[in-house]
Amino acid sequence: LLLVALWSMENSFGPKWGFAIQRSDILAELSQRVEVPGMVIHLPASLAQSKVKALVEDHQFNLDYLLGVLDLPRDTVLSNPIHSFVYSSPNHKGRWMGGKNTMVAKPWLNEIHIHGANFPHTVLPHELVHVLAGQFGSRLLGVSAQYEVGVNLALVEGLAEALTPPTTDVDLDHYAKAMRTLGLAPDLRTLLSPTGFWQQSPRRAYTI
Repeated sequence: LLLVALWSMENSFGPKWGFAIQRSDILAELSQRVEVPGMVIHLPASLAQSKVKALVEDHQFNLDYLLGVLDLPRDTVLSNPIHSFVYSSPNHKGRWMGGKNTMVAKPWLNEIHIHGANFPHTVLPHELVHVLAGQFGSRLLGVSAQYEVGVNLALVEGLAEALTPPTTDVDLDHYAKAMRTLGLAPDLRTLLSPTGFWQQSPRRAYTI
């Protein structure tokens, strides 16, 4: 009887209390759904239409740009649309998906989870690269991985960083050169080792 009561309580109050949240709960929260070639974008119902339009165009632009850079077969990608879940803020994302301050991609599910309605969205192309790279990643997770499970984070994040269009006059090449000049750059051989990426400052590791 206790187990039945706990199970009932979890299913009844789980989403309200912030646990046991199902995919259907997220879809209900991000109820504005916009479909464009190659993408399905889920947005908060309260988001102004002007921002919706800007975000949708931002998604379309970045998808088209990255398909060209990666030289992927467009028909294959467009026939299996990427789902983008856009939360209004870090707190909003933390409440419904977790990872409050971290935007994520799930290549194995062909989806990304980002927050913020700013335009252009600075992290959107980075997360799209992760999903698109699933076309040539491991069969299990869709990322660079030895024996399917030994994820090489330096290659995974390096590819996404390298293909993200610069948003300022200073690009990754300039940052990397400055870090090397100042003696702050991590050794690339160390970064490419199984645990090397985790041992460095994230900003330095991502840049190099």
